[in-house]
Amino acid sequence: HSLDQDYEMAPEFVWNDISELGGELDLDDTGYSSENEGVEGVSVIVDLPFTFRFYDQDYETMTVCSNGWVAMGGNTENITGVNGPIPSALGPENKIALFWTDLYNHWSGSNFGHCYDWYDDDNGLYYIQWDNFQHVGNPFSSNYFQLVLRDPEVWETSNGNAEILIYYEEIITDLARNELKSYK
Repeated sequence: HSLDQDYEMAPEFVWNDISELGGELDLDDTGYSSENEGVEGVSVIVDLPFTFRFYDQDYETMTVCSNGWVAMGGNTENITGVNGPIPSALGPENKIALFWTDLYNHWSGSNFGHCYDWYDDDNGLYYIQWDNFQHVGNPFSSNYFQLVLRDPEVWETSNGNAEILIYYEEIITDLARNELKSYK
């Protein structure tokens, strides 16, 4: 339940599920464990379907991390799930932190979460979707969120930089005294 849901000027809830449309990204993250030699995340570099202008710089690739963030350009270093201020030495430059925390989607041979990407060519929208990524320390959490990049050739802006949309289908955390909280 969104705290803003009953507010008269709240934005309309948007969620375009791409799990049946998109390709799956290889982000099998077991969390901080001996299975992955203590690495706190997994990242992949994807080719963008269009040139994306971000803070007056053009990018052809983007890094996608299992820990709930992306970064413009191809950098698979510094993939920590420990969040902090931006910019920071904790992660690459040009970061977009959707839900930056220590997440995982694979445990003891079981893959329960997935990350997808899909380009909606008709509308000039490129999606990245995290499905059922759990927070390390709370195996009962499940988090569903999306990044949408707008193709600047289709969605023009006054300054030439491309637009970024972030959607949350469901975020479950244990923020308050280990009580399970769900936000949609």
